[in-house]
Amino acid sequence: MVNGKINKDAMWYMSLPVIESVRDFAFYRHKNQKYGRIKPYSYHLNGVAINVLDTILEHPQDKKDSDYIIFCVSCAYLHDIVEDYDYTKTSLKEVENRFGSDIASVIRLLSHDKNEMSYADYIRDIGLYNKVYNDDNSNCVVKVKLADLAFNIEQGKKEIKEKYSSYKSQRLQKYELARLFLQLTI
Repeated sequence: MVNGKINKDAMWYMSLPVIESVRDFAFYRHKNQKYGRIKPYSYHLNGVAINVLDTILEHPQDKKDSDYIIFCVSCAYLHDIVEDYDYTKTSLKEVENRFGSDIASVIRLLSHDKNEMSYADYIRDIGLYNKVYNDDNSNCVVKVKLADLAFNIEQGKKEIKEKYSSYKSQRLQKYELARLFLQLTI
């Protein structure tokens, strides 16, 4: 996104039927969820997907074939679908049945189960997975998580300007540390 506008290559990808299908599924499953207090969750999903697409299109060293781009943008739309099960009622098995095992493996890694591990361990595992495997799936996991963190940080800073909250400030610090760590794993 340049000057708040999506470039023509990004627009082309976002209008592909395969992306529209994944986006529609994610929007439908998150329909009862909010981002913050009032925004629909689709606002967050669009923001993360656009961040992923921008990252790939803006960095010449990144792999840019259409299949990889579609794969990463699809994962961006689905990144919270299993983690937010209470809202979406979507299991990892359903993701695998609908979208395939590669997307399901990325979504599994992006899904933080707060009952099983700390946030720091979750971020560490994403980074280690990328360092060990360094393949399309692991690179996509890191791209999506970095896009998610960037979006949450940007939105959190806007909220803090509007109304200061020590909880939001602590959460932003956690996201900033996570982003710095993951950037080191690329």
